[in-house]
Amino acid sequence: MAVELAREGLAQLLKEPGDLFGVIDPVNWPESLDLIFQHDPESLVLFKSRVEKDLIPLLPRVVRLVSGCPFTEAFLDGQGNGWGIMFKTFGKEHLIDVLADLLLMTNVTLPDKRTAWFRFYDPYILETMLLHWNPEQLSTLYGSRVAFFLVEKPINQNWTLFEKPEGLPEKSKSILSLSPEFIEQLDQAHYALFISELTLHCREEYFPHASEDDASKIAEAVRLMVQTAEENGLVTMDHIVRFVEIAAMHGRNFHLTEEAATILHSHYGHPSRKLEALEQYMQRVPAPIGTNLFYS
Repeated sequence: MAVELAREGLAQLLKEPGDLFGVIDPVNWPESLDLIFQHDPESLVLFKSRVEKDLIPLLPRVVRLVSGCPFTEAFLDGQGNGWGIMFKTFGKEHLIDVLADLLLMTNVTLPDKRTAWFRFYDPYILETMLLHWNPEQLSTLYGSRVAFFLVEKPINQNWTLFEKPEGLPEKSKSILSLSPEFIEQLDQAHYALFISELTLHCREEYFPHASEDDASKIAEAVRLMVQTAEENGLVTMDHIVRFVEIAAMHGRNFHLTEEAATILHSHYGHPSRKLEALEQYMQRVPAPIGTNLFYS
């Protein structure tokens, strides 16, 4: 069962039976390592192979969240960009035992029979697993220790709590196999999240006074511009985001004028040159009144 939980309610979880753990990404939250060094919460690297010493600070970590610890307060208050995952065990557990269970998830078999390292601890991947996996797969994910997972929603910063379903079979010790259907679900989940975050960025940056009635129009315009970017050779995330920003900044559908369409469809070389030419054109030729693609 999935339940939405506001950030203000997270502290209550510390008072309930069991142990609460958080997964952090020091790359996205560099200050977390200083907090761990200063306050010494129990933590272990979420990695089971030997790595170069210099890489250890960059690896994801599982940290025990304890009431009254400044690190816990920073994590729960959202002061840093953690990694949007927590989980709680049924009772008191040694962190090394919890980590051993989680590491069973890191090796998977792909549809082409290759074995790969699986970043299940990415919140978007974990949520897709929790929503779509079958009971046998979920039994390996929850194991015998985890009572529930919490995954943060980046749009509103609330959390979704996924309780361990009743009646799961005993967990399998074999390597998990990812089906083509699940990989497609992952792609769809990541794409939907990307569109949502880009839409929110455009609303806050370019249309702060847009009404709720305009929200769907902005979202549809973002989807259209992402599709247009991909159709015209702009495939990296940075280029797609910049393309949508230029469109939102000037409120334009690049197919509305012949010159813009020519720039868009031309072989300008590197995508950055194409984006630069589009932006120069938009600055030179303002959009006609009443033709804003994003906002009425």
